[in-house]
Amino acid sequence: MILPWLLQVALDQGLGAFFHDQAKITFPPRGKIQLDYAPPTVGVVWVTFAMTFGDMPEDSLEIWHYSGDGRMRRHWDPAWYSLGIGASFEYPLWIYVTSAEPHVLEMENLTDGFVTADVCIWMVEMTRSNFEKFRRFIKGIYNFFSLFGSIDIEELEALKALYEGRLVAEVYPELREQVKSRLTQSRDIVAEKLRIRAW
Repeated sequence: MILPWLLQVALDQGLGAFFHDQAKITFPPRGKIQLDYAPPTVGVVWVTFAMTFGDMPEDSLEIWHYSGDGRMRRHWDPAWYSLGIGASFEYPLWIYVTSAEPHVLEMENLTDGFVTADVCIWMVEMTRSNFEKFRRFIKGIYNFFSLFGSIDIEELEALKALYEGRLVAEVYPELREQVKSRLTQSRDIVAEKLRIRAW
């Protein structure tokens, strides 16, 4: 199981704890089950990032699932094709689960025999306050990348010149006034385009 890098950072910073929950479920012929899977404690958030179901016969289970917060809409996963059962596939997720907003799984045995599924859900558990720090971290990364999404090559070159000029001014103090006068106009224009503060 590969842990997404955002969650690796969260674990490294002590914002959460990794774990997985596993249940071996045997379905009777044509049997159905619904799991409202959520933390037993209020104030805890599970960032669920994957599911595995072990090795099952082809076309044996039908699975519908969704998240209580609406970030993952209810959808059908035919076990063999969508979940890749025969290939030991890891079904990727990214959902936030709380006691009030569970991860709901509706599973049905489509066969006339007993079917056993080795259901495993992989997650990082955080307190609500640490989860909010994690969300701010994600928002900061988004803001950082969105900044570069709106910059063209000319603006990047101007930004490079801006900081090269600053470096020259710091290394060679006697050139400071000359460098500052050359960059004053372009500095303000570029800083405004990039939505950053000029130095």
